[in-house]
Amino acid sequence: MFRTLGILVFLFLGVTTLKADPVILTGGTLVFNDIQPTSPFTLTGAGTVISGVNAQLHIVEGGTVAVNSGQTITGLRLLGLDSQDGELIVPFPVTVAGITYSSGNVILLQLQPSTLAPFIVPGPASGFVLTAPLTLTGGIAGFNGPGLDNQFFSNSLSAQGTQVLTFRNCPGCNPGVNVFVLDSWVLTIGPTVAGVTIQSIPEPSSVLLLISNVSALSWMRRRKKLKG
Repeated sequence: MFRTLGILVFLFLGVTTLKADPVILTGGTLVFNDIQPTSPFTLTGAGTVISGVNAQLHIVEGGTVAVNSGQTITGLRLLGLDSQDGELIVPFPVTVAGITYSSGNVILLQLQPSTLAPFIVPGPASGFVLTAPLTLTGGIAGFNGPGLDNQFFSNSLSAQGTQVLTFRNCPGCNPGVNVFVLDSWVLTIGPTVAGVTIQSIPEPSSVLLLISNVSALSWMRRRKKLKG
């Protein structure tokens, strides 16, 4: 009896240790837009390789966020990425913290992005690109039964990196108001940036004016050389 009890305690402690291993992701990119139906991804870390595909941007909760020109945005964050809700799809096999899991019923991957620091939406433009630091927290778990039953592994996840959000002008969203909607969201794990930076995308008329000015300047320089 005591021997059997000892074996049961050992197994219990083994499972508890397995569930407690944290994993820091160090590489990988997630690309969300509405051009590609799905985008493959591979997230890596120490002894960790998690591959799969992600859904289009409009599937992500918060992916249709809209902002107004001149508005100060505070606390903007797209909601969590979750394989249970279809934003991410992860099949077996996966390798997490040095252990490879080759089969099972379902893998649950959950990632929660950080909140963006406050920023001011730029003035009239055809769009703008926002670059900001990224912090991801979450976890990954495997289940041998339907309905997330019979869990056989679980690890917490965290990562640092950079996120780039591209907004485009939406003339039909709210007539009379310069509205921008999120067009793509790219999350890159690895090097991070300091603070939020915004680069406006010029309106088509502004681009044509710039091209005309450059062309005129080049023509004047050629003419001056010919006269010289």
